[in-house]
Amino acid sequence: MPDRNNFSDQSFAYVLSGEEQYYPYKAEVIDLGSNKTIANLDFSEHRYADNYVPEDYPYIDEAVRYMQSDGFTLYVSTAHNTYASSAPHNAYVMALDMQNDYNVLWKSQPLVANADNFAIIDL
Repeated sequence: MPDRNNFSDQSFAYVLSGEEQYYPYKAEVIDLGSNKTIANLDFSEHRYADNYVPEDYPYIDEAVRYMQSDGFTLYVSTAHNTYASSAPHNAYVMALDMQNDYNVLWKSQPLVANADNFAIIDL
């Protein structure tokens, strides 16, 4: 079984971490060319969405599921591991500007990404 907290694309390796192995919310971005860490990212502010069922709160913490870069933008998928009815504001893809302190460029509508990978397609 692949390690879901360590993966890479053509240019960068990503190491996910957090309080528990299956709910990572921190990411180390490592340049494969220099083998140096270029960013340590914390997605804590994206862990809990509003509009959740109060009794389901222990299950709705969103984790970083996958990330991939095109060299300029870092695309990040976050989601929780329970039903969307427990917290429908989850399962996003975000785009971060790698050239400008990893500022959020955009965040998708909810419920568009709940997978452990995705593909960047140039349209």
